[in-house]
Amino acid sequence: MAQKEGLIYNQNFRVAIGVAIGLAVMALTSESVVDVAPIATLAVGVLSYSFLDDRYGLPDGSERVVYGFSVSLAGTALLILYPFIWVSVALSAVGGWFVLDGASAVLYGDQRKEHEYVSQSGEEFNEVMSRMMSLRKVYVAVKDASEPRTPEELAEEHGFDEQRTESALEYLDSRGRVSEERGRYRPEPQRWGKATPLFEFLTWLPKRVFRPFYLIATGGRSWG
Repeated sequence: MAQKEGLIYNQNFRVAIGVAIGLAVMALTSESVVDVAPIATLAVGVLSYSFLDDRYGLPDGSERVVYGFSVSLAGTALLILYPFIWVSVALSAVGGWFVLDGASAVLYGDQRKEHEYVSQSGEEFNEVMSRMMSLRKVYVAVKDASEPRTPEELAEEHGFDEQRTESALEYLDSRGRVSEERGRYRPEPQRWGKATPLFEFLTWLPKRVFRPFYLIATGGRSWG
């Protein structure tokens, strides 16, 4: 355990050194040192959270609180240094939303329930890309099949990993891309055709924006 903590500490320390060098270069090449103040504020906030989280295991949502404060402070610094009022107001508003969203997660728990297919991907870039590609292949296989298929049949026909195929199908089912009946999966018609993801995003966005306000106003009542 001590060795693992040492590796994490060393990694964070190297990142901090790299950021410091980058900020120093920016300061030296800028007309004024204060020009890098907004970026430095954001970088210090994010790095500080990384150190504290690795050290103390901060609760879910706290990273958004720290990030939000950092963005708001960067907006304030920008307003003091330059007359970019609308940019500063926008940054402050975005930062305030992240603070509120993070605070609601800390107080009432993060209600974003990720499917295991997504949550088990971790943070490794290669693993994330592998799962995305597998998800696409599984969906195409279901879509091109002449009749509903079981996970076992799809894995055998296309050389997929059976366990990952089953998990991918469950995830696609939860997203409304496929439907399951008696262990067999078939593609689910998309209401808006190829534009369906866009319409879904436009429907999801306002709900996501107002969710922290709703949770705090209702004392953590379940958000649909």
